[in-house]
Amino acid sequence: MGERSHDFYRRVDWFLVACLLVVLAFGVVFVASASTPERPRLGRHVLWIIIGLAALVITARMNYAVFVNYAYTIYVVCIIALVAVLFTRPVNYARSWFDLGLFKVQPSEFAKLGLVLCLAKYLSESESYRSLKGLAIPLGLTLLPAALILRQPDLGTAMVFFPVCFAMLYAAGARLKHLGLTAVMGLAGAMGMFLIMHDYQKRRILAWLNPEHYEAGEAFQLLQSLVALGSGGVLGKGIGRGTQNKLGLVPVKESDFIFSVIGEEAGFIGAATLLALFALIFVAGFGIAQRAREPSGRMVALGVVVLIATQAFINVGVAEALLPTTGVTLPLVSYGGSSMLTCCIAVGLLLSVGGHRQWVISQDDFEE
Repeated sequence: MGERSHDFYRRVDWFLVACLLVVLAFGVVFVASASTPERPRLGRHVLWIIIGLAALVITARMNYAVFVNYAYTIYVVCIIALVAVLFTRPVNYARSWFDLGLFKVQPSEFAKLGLVLCLAKYLSESESYRSLKGLAIPLGLTLLPAALILRQPDLGTAMVFFPVCFAMLYAAGARLKHLGLTAVMGLAGAMGMFLIMHDYQKRRILAWLNPEHYEAGEAFQLLQSLVALGSGGVLGKGIGRGTQNKLGLVPVKESDFIFSVIGEEAGFIGAATLLALFALIFVAGFGIAQRAREPSGRMVALGVVVLIATQAFINVGVAEALLPTTGVTLPLVSYGGSSMLTCCIAVGLLLSVGGHRQWVISQDDFEE
């Protein structure tokens, strides 16, 4: 076991770990800046980082094959949790959290990892997805949690599932023309889904298309976010000195709109630095996927990278008014216990794939 530990630490991508820690530091600084005496967030944010890093280390030290082996069980547990949360008391018109007293748990965050593991196992054990008919199973595995999350309703989180599914299918060898046809059908379905959306969700989309008409209502967040980003200039106004931030003009600034706070107070340089760090994490993650010797490890690594990248793209896109307002956090930066924990576990899986790529699953791995 000592030799195995040595091999593991030798294979760990320490550059990825360094980038991760700097991104976490960004989150600490700007969650602290976004906190107010009425809504103190820093202490709990740091606590979740500590818990997340502990989970990351445990996950990274375990062989990722253990998680893949139990992928279907993990997926079913996630589905049961998504069904159960629909019977909880709504918070802000959504049934998305289990209130456990000291903290809340958002099962949709864990369902993202459940889907990655489930698809990794299925795609590494079957080749039926190479036909158009065979796409039904992986797409069904994706649609089920996404539909349950839409029922909460949480459109933003549900949107994350589909890029992950398509990227993993493409990497596994699914035909591009089949994926293209499925994407067109999905887009048509999404347009039809607009008709059955809640009124506030429809207004968010309309506000994105015509923000001036909704500037006092649904477009308020979007417009204030643009003001914050624009007023930051090149170097920013300084940490804790953002006008939009300190006046509370950007709602949900510690989570959904944390990028607006970063742009206002650290300017273009600070925002670009954070995006560059994410890009380095993605490049390192793709490198781990490319070097993985087992198909399941390659799928897990790719799924994790696309998952984090999609969330980051949506969060930044919303802050810059490139996308309609959705409640998607900025991975590893935003305040949010479930999001922080699942992102850290996801990176732990990524490090596990890189550190255990030459190992064969054995009883010792289950004992760890």
